[in-house]
Amino acid sequence: VPVGDEEKGKSRREIGLDRFDKVILNHGVLNERKNIHLLIDALALLPDDYKLMLSGSGDPAYVEKLNEQMKLKKVEHRVIRTGYTPYPHVPIAYQVSDIFVLPSSWEGLPKAVMQGLSCGIPCLVSGFKINEDIRGVFYLENMEPQTIADRIVEITSVPKDVDVQLIRSKYSWNKKIEAIDEIYDFATKNYI
Repeated sequence: VPVGDEEKGKSRREIGLDRFDKVILNHGVLNERKNIHLLIDALALLPDDYKLMLSGSGDPAYVEKLNEQMKLKKVEHRVIRTGYTPYPHVPIAYQVSDIFVLPSSWEGLPKAVMQGLSCGIPCLVSGFKINEDIRGVFYLENMEPQTIADRIVEITSVPKDVDVQLIRSKYSWNKKIEAIDEIYDFATKNYI
């Protein structure tokens, strides 16, 4: 759920961020396909007020590779790692963020993107396309770290309108339950 500036500021202070920081969120499983290493390369190209929050756990070998890369790029002090986040606490990560970035090689329809949009956070994504235009979704056509960094600056420099109502009306759990109920009703009336 989108929050006001006061609540966002309070949550940021609790995790050591200030109101001037630009927070880039990536929430989910940390593995090679998600291309978090490209996001770290992009972070190194951004000004120091950009911070990266990695919320999730994953393949230990890949996580170690990310740790080494952060040290090599000298950005470890700009990365907040929350590890596994219990579901009730996930909205806090979105609420303190300015942008959600998922530079994935391939995806279905990522729940993390829907969560970000429903919290009013613009999302910069790759590896999938939504079959309709949704305000707040931006696609990465080029996976070069400089392109990722440039798009992050472009999106975070001016407040973006996110179509929270569309996401809630079409992609909420209640809407999915209704769709499943319709399928079962159709099947029981026509085939069983």
